[in-house]
Amino acid sequence: MESEEGTPLWQLQKLPTELGPQLLHKIIDGICGRAYPLYQDYHSVWDSTEWVHILEDTATFFKVIVGKNLSDEEISQQLNQLNSFHQEAIMKCLKSRKDEIRQALLGEIVDISSAQLQDFDWQLKPITVMNQMKQNKLSRGNVNRGFFYLDKANYRFKR
Repeated sequence: MESEEGTPLWQLQKLPTELGPQLLHKIIDGICGRAYPLYQDYHSVWDSTEWVHILEDTATFFKVIVGKNLSDEEISQQLNQLNSFHQEAIMKCLKSRKDEIRQALLGEIVDISSAQLQDFDWQLKPITVMNQMKQNKLSRGNVNRGFFYLDKANYRFKR
């Protein structure tokens, strides 16, 4: 969420410097399928609305940076409105956990693809197949009838 202050991460500056790396690593843990940080640990820094934006904006930032494979210079340009401590904390987190974030992003893509494949209707419609076979037999004489079917990730030809 873009604010009048510029970068979506500007509210991170409200966080005491000693808590910065801890929060960033917990957000990355959440991206990677583990527990996100809890509001109760940071309620003295942000109200609940700000907290939701911090989580969403920071997670989105990490995902976009890793997904686009941006250089350090490009990342620094996006962080130029943050103080140097927070810039350094974000860069250290990114460098140390970039591969984990990339794996989580790839896992999301695989999950989406798998869900689409599972939702696909893999059953052959017997009436349609029979009608096509009859039409082929009538129009072309003697036709080799067969089809491929999926059996535990192996394609087999059935006559």
